[in-house]
Amino acid sequence: MTKEQLEDEQFADEYCLRKNKHDTMLPRWLADGFFYLSTFVRGHTSHPAWEKTIAHEPKYFSHAYERLDDLASWFFSGRCPWIDEEKGWAYKGV
Repeated sequence: MTKEQLEDEQFADEYCLRKNKHDTMLPRWLADGFFYLSTFVRGHTSHPAWEKTIAHEPKYFSHAYERLDDLASWFFSGRCPWIDEEKGWAYKGV
């Protein structure tokens, strides 16, 4: 991709964000990066070199993976997974 093409794509993304304040569209690079982050951590720490570290705190890693999944879901759906719809506040699972 040339510099001009990249600048055109970034301009189009920014224009969509400014034009549709209520229907925000995420720039592709941002969505790709966030998805990559939420999947990379689990894949990276599943390498055998991490076995001893994870064995010491398996619950911590399980919760961390779950938190990344929840954050990715929130990022893409716009719905906070920790909001209690009836009470209007985040539940203590946060």
